[in-house]
Amino acid sequence: MLLADAPSFLKRIINESETPFIYEKVGSFYRHFLIDEFQDTSEMQWANIRPLVANALDQGYESMVVGDVKQAIYRWRGGNLNLLNHQIAQQFNSAHLKILPLNENYRSARQIVQFNNTFFREACHLVNNYLGAALPEEVFRDVQQQPKKNEDGIVSVEFIAAEKAQGNSWTDEAKARLCALIEELQLSGVQPRDIAILVRKNEEGHAVITHLLNHQNSDKAKTNVNYQVISNESLRIDSAASVNLLIYALRYLANPDDHLARAGLVFEYNRIHTGRPLAEVLQVKAISDFRNVLPDAFSRNESFLRGLPLYEMTETLTGIFNLAKLTGEIPYLQAFQDMVLNFSLREQNELSEFLSWWEDARHTDRATIKSAAESNVMRLLTIHKAKGLQFPYVIIPFCSWGMEPHKETVIWVKTSQPPFNTLGMVPVKYSNNLENSYFCEDYLKERASSYVDNLNLLYVAFTRPEKGLYVLAPDEEIKSDTKISTVSKLLKKALFNNTRFSTTGNRYIEGKLSDTRQAPMEVPSHSLAVYTTFPWRNRLVIRTSAPPETEAQRKMGLRLHEVLARLHYADQLDELMNTMVTTGAFNPNEATQLKLQIQSWLTQPVFQSWFNRSWTVRTEVPVLAPQGEYRRMDRLMTDGKHTVVVDFKSGNPAAADQAQVSEYIKLLHDMHMPGISGYLFYTRTGEAIEVKPQPKSKSKKGKNNNQLSFDF
Repeated sequence: MLLADAPSFLKRIINESETPFIYEKVGSFYRHFLIDEFQDTSEMQWANIRPLVANALDQGYESMVVGDVKQAIYRWRGGNLNLLNHQIAQQFNSAHLKILPLNENYRSARQIVQFNNTFFREACHLVNNYLGAALPEEVFRDVQQQPKKNEDGIVSVEFIAAEKAQGNSWTDEAKARLCALIEELQLSGVQPRDIAILVRKNEEGHAVITHLLNHQNSDKAKTNVNYQVISNESLRIDSAASVNLLIYALRYLANPDDHLARAGLVFEYNRIHTGRPLAEVLQVKAISDFRNVLPDAFSRNESFLRGLPLYEMTETLTGIFNLAKLTGEIPYLQAFQDMVLNFSLREQNELSEFLSWWEDARHTDRATIKSAAESNVMRLLTIHKAKGLQFPYVIIPFCSWGMEPHKETVIWVKTSQPPFNTLGMVPVKYSNNLENSYFCEDYLKERASSYVDNLNLLYVAFTRPEKGLYVLAPDEEIKSDTKISTVSKLLKKALFNNTRFSTTGNRYIEGKLSDTRQAPMEVPSHSLAVYTTFPWRNRLVIRTSAPPETEAQRKMGLRLHEVLARLHYADQLDELMNTMVTTGAFNPNEATQLKLQIQSWLTQPVFQSWFNRSWTVRTEVPVLAPQGEYRRMDRLMTDGKHTVVVDFKSGNPAAADQAQVSEYIKLLHDMHMPGISGYLFYTRTGEAIEVKPQPKSKSKKGKNNNQLSFDF
């Protein structure tokens, strides 16, 4: 079961019960609960945890829920601000509920707090009048805060017009102004590490990075200004050329017929080392030419590399392609090897499985390196990533996102009007036309929620700074009507409609930037000059009486294990081997040899009985043991009356093998699986050994009918 499926799984178990059995132990052990960021909690998550909180309160124990409805920006993934805004007060009586508003601000300077107090009160009033709904003002009813910092700060909001004569859009002008702001801040003594640039989308982040890089390399750059910026994208492991080279090499070793892997491997190797013209590199087509442009050690040892364990394979490739001396790539190589090692320890030590896992993991936070806190460079984040963080100075270069729902938004609607009342809940595409339909109520609700979402995004962005807030927005014409389609229009209307704000031209500014220039502080740093690989096979030699063909047998065992992990029934063998040849897992000669070996085992009664259609079969079965450790059973079969677990081994018999299968049998017994038996099968000898279960300990308790078990 995936972790993401746990909330729905628990909800089905609880099924509106006030005392669900699954919580009996938890509720008697834990007495106090603290739920943070409650405004981002979903209905399902709260339904799962509410019985525990209610039980604790009924016993006289306190729990705490912490949240801010103004920072609810995760509705797109299930977050429901109404839980904090209304429902929690409705679900618990006043004797159990105590609300403590926090209206003192210890983060931001006085000018920033006062600006936000006035702006969001005015903005909510404008949005409320436009929508004709009380939701925005209801969410921001506690927006007023008292500043507790003594130091002064600065708030600057600029509305930037496009330079049509020069062919520049307002975003082009905003990027130029961004560079000027960065220079102004740093030349006044602000350290680069104290500056954060917040954007709404990743695409805007790419545009900022590209512009800063181009500006840094131009004659307009200031010599005493650091234009370097760290973003989540720049810290991604798969952005490193060395890591991409290793991945392409692994993909090629897994499937030599993968043309994209071959092309990528040649391209990355050329980019790092040779620098040959790209047109010349892309002309490499024949397999002989492909091998000639790569290190001889790689082409000569392909077969050897395929037989290595995963971690050792990547270490050996790092040495073959001379990646160890790429100083700028060392952090990425280290992080990548950490991921390889963790996968090898927790999952299968198989190349194809790792490549499949990598395609998913590379897009997550696991595939990023962590920057040192003392790195003196600016930060670039999306507003969602910045939530919960704070920075001395914040620049928002593109304050212009829309307030309306996206054109591709789909909402689920329902009406009591015939004949549509027979449809139940149906999905419809969001459109203004829905306002004149039977689904008007759902349309208006989605629209109001979208405005609150985007107003909350603005609130999160404006409350991140400690000393300085700089906002750049397009200079759009504000008509006499009340239409507010973007945050920039809302920003301009709020500033120019309220006499509290004093604007000069197209800029509002309050406070001033203090000159804090001082002698630069040297931060000691140490970095690796080379990434050390350890060729242990050249240094460690163990005498053995094994015959010369032991290595070949070991490789054969690994390949047999891979086939058995995919083979459910004997009549699937031919089709499976053809598929594995087609995908490049084995060459035809290897496939023939493997097929003959498995067919010979199928003549054995015990082995043959495992692969008939009377069983429901699962392979590579992950199991979470009571101690919190993962186990993986090679083959698990059941027919409703009997259960068989089989573990395949490619080495010599060992006592640890028996203990491993005995543990599997015990786990299955604890799950109340019927008629359990366990076997070890050694691919080197073709011997099947039955593992006798350990004697069962007597228990006074009867069978628990609610006990969880495998779902076949």
